[in-house]
Formats: sequence, structure tokens, C-alpha cells
Amino acid sequence: MAANAAGQAAHLLAQTLLRSSPEPQIASALAQTLPLLKQAELRQNVVRALQEHLAPGGSPADDPLLLNALWNVWLQERHPELDNLLASHNRSASRPISLKVVSALRLGQLDWIYASDGLEIVEVLLAAVDDPQSVVSEQARAALVGLQNPLTQEEVCRWAIEHDHLQAIQAALSGDYAPRDGQKRALFFLLTGQWERYQALDFDASLLRALHQAAGDELRARIARQARQAGWGGYVEALTGARSARRLGELDENEWEVILALLGRDRRWEQAWRLAQAAPALWSARLLQLCDEAGWRPAEAPTAQAFADLAQTGKTCLALGMPFEILPGERLALSPQRRTISALAFSPSGNMLASAGADRNIVLYDCQTGETLERLEGHSAAVASLAFSPHGNILASGGADRSVRLWSLDQGQPPRLLGAYAGAVTTLAFSPDGARLADGDPAAIRLWEADSGKLLHLLPIDNGDTLSLGFSPDGAWLASHHPGNSLRLWQTDTGQSAGELMEQVTNWTFSPLPVASDNLLATASTYGQARLWNVPPGALLHTLPGNVDGACLVVAPNGRLLAASHRQRQGDQTNATIQLWELLSGETAGALETTAPLLHALAFSPDSRSLAYAGQSGEVWLQQVSGSRRALQLRSQDTPPRSGVTQQLLCSPTGRQLAWRAGDQLFLQQLQDIGSLLRTPTSLRFSLAGELENLLQQPGLPEVERAWLEFAARLQAWQNRFEIEIEDTPIHIAIGAYDIEIDVPSER
Repeated sequence: MAANAAGQAAHLLAQTLLRSSPEPQIASALAQTLPLLKQAELRQNVVRALQEHLAPGGSPADDPLLLNALWNVWLQERHPELDNLLASHNRSASRPISLKVVSALRLGQLDWIYASDGLEIVEVLLAAVDDPQSVVSEQARAALVGLQNPLTQEEVCRWAIEHDHLQAIQAALSGDYAPRDGQKRALFFLLTGQWERYQALDFDASLLRALHQAAGDELRARIARQARQAGWGGYVEALTGARSARRLGELDENEWEVILALLGRDRRWEQAWRLAQAAPALWSARLLQLCDEAGWRPAEAPTAQAFADLAQTGKTCLALGMPFEILPGERLALSPQRRTISALAFSPSGNMLASAGADRNIVLYDCQTGETLERLEGHSAAVASLAFSPHGNILASGGADRSVRLWSLDQGQPPRLLGAYAGAVTTLAFSPDGARLADGDPAAIRLWEADSGKLLHLLPIDNGDTLSLGFSPDGAWLASHHPGNSLRLWQTDTGQSAGELMEQVTNWTFSPLPVASDNLLATASTYGQARLWNVPPGALLHTLPGNVDGACLVVAPNGRLLAASHRQRQGDQTNATIQLWELLSGETAGALETTAPLLHALAFSPDSRSLAYAGQSGEVWLQQVSGSRRALQLRSQDTPPRSGVTQQLLCSPTGRQLAWRAGDQLFLQQLQDIGSLLRTPTSLRFSLAGELENLLQQPGLPEVERAWLEFAARLQAWQNRFEIEIEDTPIHIAIGAYDIEIDVPSER
């Protein structure tokens, strides 16, 4: 009796509230109370009041906003009594489109979905396949297979191609969808394993060659995976066929592994031998090993002997191990500045190194010789920050004299001064396209138009200095790091704040390459975690396995790897390691052991294959992250191994120099890139022949690297065996009654 009275009271109260205001928020609030009401009698009477309000004439003009509000509560709560209420009413939401689609799926109203030409419904349907309510997920699968409009069918295919979306692939196969464009159609057939349809469309693999050349790393890896799983031999021809010598140097490790596996499976030794003669030395050795272990030999005796010699040389190289692809050359101690160096920057071309410090000067050095090119004077106090524009024609400098100066390096004009600042300008950053410059002082962040010096936006801050700034790879977002370990995001077009990352950030970096339409942001926290975020809107993608110390964090230039420092204590000793992760998946890629107790700086080489790091004692090491993971300590006879704590470590854009600063000392380490020699196809190595010869003549070349370089030289000699020298005198060729004279002029 009491329960019935309480139910009646709940019904009367709900009716009164609904009649008192036509606003849908009232109905929404009542629906949200259903999970909180413990007594079934109370819930039933609230639902009865909502049912009466939804009945024809129950609400003013049968307001669709009311229905949208209730469906929105249903989407969040999935309360069974609200579900029954909306199902009995049998009307779907009208907006937004995501709610309209999901509510229609719940009601089984698929006809308009089948006929829709709105591409946005596809993403909603794909997400709804995983809906917790079985009726919704089942209807979503049915809708995806039954799409009638070619535009929405093609959108399903796009999700299959670009996102490798399992549900999209299954729907496209079940619905027999395919893109209309011939190239995309071929790619779709290949990625979904429809080999007969693919080969009928791309019988000469020309479409795949064009696709492969334009594809990103992730898509190329998927193509390779499909080819390997299917054992499709046409993959080898597509990647290594005629007129593709340059492409051989662009293939990555995964693609070469697939090629080797397919050639070995099909016992195509003749093709492997032809490829070994043109391939980069690192892979030629593997191809020769494949043929040699199978007992295959060329039929012609001279060729068979050359094959045997090359195979033996390659076998020796493989037994010694993979080479270190960057070797240290001369180490230069650059002319010191009079006081502590505070900033360091390479020009985008890698030809120039700029340093600045407490002596108020900026010094420009030649990266090849280490000689001083110019001293830029003008700041009246210490220079705290430097940044080159992406085109290299402008150098921006910020100082403790509360100024920013823009130096036109190609015109030699006096620097332009920007604005009036509240304190020292400690950080500078150019946007990737060079159109904008960001700077920060204790009161604000400023966004400037770089060419004109026009102030675009003043971004106020309330938590002290700006420690660092960085643009997203698409230039649409700016991140700023502040005391208290806060990291804020800003829209560069509007200057509006996008909020603060909910993380205690000690170190951070954007990935240099966008993934699809997203920007990846990596952070290291005070409590030992590294995380990956999506910008916009700053959503957490991955908390990475393992621990970090927050001191160093860097992303490889190819956007594939993330590296961070970590200190671990073993007994009485503390050793630093470098943790590695695959950036796209967030999975661990191992760790590099170091001999340093603490790391102060990390820097990737431009090819992303090597990593330089500096320890607490000032020693700098170079270590590979792929192939051989040997570590080389960089030191020379003319400079002391200890020079104080290294505060900044940079690799030049060319990969030919490594620079670091420690106190008032500045070092420039020349690097020899033998990887470029060993990864260049033999037929394209003519321009590097002189460099190869010079390296082989150097004393003290390590055994492993010498063996590989000698193998590359033998490959080159075999490739060039048919070259003809023309004497520096007229040559007469007799053809019947006529003589042809070819004049070869002497050099003047």
C-alpha cells in the first residue's frame, strides 16, 4: 500500500514537472533519475508520466527536441525501462546524426540508412557494431552490408583501405563493395585478399608500383603482410621489376624480408641472383646467402666464379654481424664563447651551426670546417633562445634583454625587433611552414607573422615562465610547457586556449609526422610514465609500458619510434637505460643499455637508425636502434673526455655532424655515414664511389665495417665490368664505304 502511494506520488510529481515547463531538459532530468530509483514502483510511474508526455498531444507540438533529449539519456544510461519506453514510441532521434543512426538501429528502421548518401553514417555504423546492446550491433552489421548508395559503399571501402578496419573489410566483402577508381580498386582487392580480382585488374603490377611509391609506411607494411600471407610472387616483380633501381634503395627491412621469403619459397634463384647484383649491399649479402645455401650456381663458368667470390665475401660479412652505419670522424672543439653557452641550433640545410650565450653574442660556425663564419651582435644581455626558420633564411633569437630579434641571414640587414616583453624570452619556435613564430616570456606567449613581424595573437599565461614551445606537424596547434609541469594547448588560427593536459609533464614532444589527420604528442611524467596523446582534442591514446625518469624524451624523425630515459638501481649502482616504443601501436620496442648513471640528452639521427645520448659525466655515445645495437663512445686525442654536464645534444639535418654544449665549451663531431653506401643500390652508387674508396683507405677502420665496405666495392666492380674507356684521341669506325670519326675533346 505504501509502495503504491509512493508510486502515485512519483507519477503526480513527474506529471507536474513536465507540464510546468515545455523544456526537454525536464524530461531528460527525470530519465536520468531512473537508475537512482531503487523501487520498481517509482521507476514505473516516472516512465508512465514520460509515456503520457510523449503521446500525441502530450507535449507542445510533439517537440522533436524532447525525443532527442530522451534518446541521448538512453545512449548514456541504456536503462531497460527507458529503452522499452522509446521502443514502444517507435520514433528515432532527429539529430545529431550519430544519435539518429543509433536510435534507428535500435528500432530496426534501416530503410533510410540503406538509401542514405551521407558519408558520416558509415563511421557511426562501424562504431555501432561494437555496441553493448546486441540488437543495435546486429542491426549495424545488417545496415553496413545493405548500403545501396555508391557513395556510402565507397566510404566503407575507404575505411577498409585507410584504417584497416576489420568490420569495414567484412562489410565490404559481404556487400561486394569496391572503389570506382582503378588504382584504389586494385589496392582494395589486394588488401582484402581478393587475389584473382586484383591480378585481373593489375596484371602487370603497374598499379601496385605506383601505389607503393606514393604509400606511407603503414600502408606499405600492410601490403607486404598481405603478400607474405598469400605467398604472392607478383609482389617481388612489383617492387624490384624493370626501371625500379632507385626503388630498391627505398624498400625497408620488412619489405626486403618478404621478398627474401617469397624468392626462397618459390626457389627463384636466378631472379635472386639478378636482384643481388643490383640491390644494396646489406641485402645483396642475404640474397647471395639464399642462393648459396640452396646449392644454386649460375650456368656460365665466369659468372659462377664471380657468384662464388661474392657469396663468400657476403657470408663473411654476415658472420661478423651488421655494421655500425655511422662512424665517428674528426671531433672539433669550436672556438669558445666567453661565457656559458645557453642555446644551440643547426640550420635546416645542416651547413651552419649557431650558438648563443651569456656573452650576448650569437656565433655562426661552418659545419664542415668548424670555422667561425660570423658573430651577430645586438643583444644587450644574455641570449637565451635560438630558432632557425624552416627555410633557413631567418634566425630568431630571444634574450634576457626582453627582446626578440629576427636576423636575415641571406640579406645581411640589421635585425628586426619584435614587441616589448615582460622578461627574458626563454623559448622560440617556428611553425613547420615558417609562416608563424611563437615566443614566450613570464607574462604571455606571442604568435607572430614571421615575414611581416605582425603580432597575430597574445596568449596570456598565469603560471610563470614558458619553459618550451612546439608546433604540431600540421601547424594548427601550439603546445606550451610551464612551471608546475603543466602543458597547455592553443589553436594557432584563433589563439584560443584548448585547455591544459591532465598530466604532470616533465618532458614532451610532438611526433614530426601527422598520422592520418591526427597529431601525436608524447609526454613523460613526474611519476615515471610515458604517454601518447591525440591532438586535437588532447585525448589519451596509450599509457606506454615500462617506466621513465622524465629527463629525456625524443621521437624519431620518421615518426616510428619514441625513446625516453630511465634510471634503474641495481644494488649500490644506478644505471640509465633508453626505453623504446613503436609510436603507432604504443608497444615496447626494447631497451638500450648504457654505462651512464643518468642521461641528460638524447638525439636521433635524421635516418632514425641511430641514437646519440649524453651522460652525467659529459661523455657522448652513439648507438644504433636497428641492426647492430653496438654503442660507440665519441672522444678524440685532442679534446678531453670530460667537459662538464652536457646540456644540449643535436644531430645535423644531414646526419654528418653531432653538436653538443657543456658550460662554455662547444663540440662538433664529424660523422661518416657508411649506411648510405651500404643501403644504396649498386647501380646507383656511381656518385658515391669516391667516398667508398676514401673510407677503405682510412687506417683504423673497424673489422666489421671494413668487411662490408669491401663487399660493396666488389659488388660495384662486378656491376661495372662492362664499362668501356674512350681514349682521349679521335676514334675511327669503319662501316662499309664510310668512315665515322668521333672527336673526344681534351680537358682544358
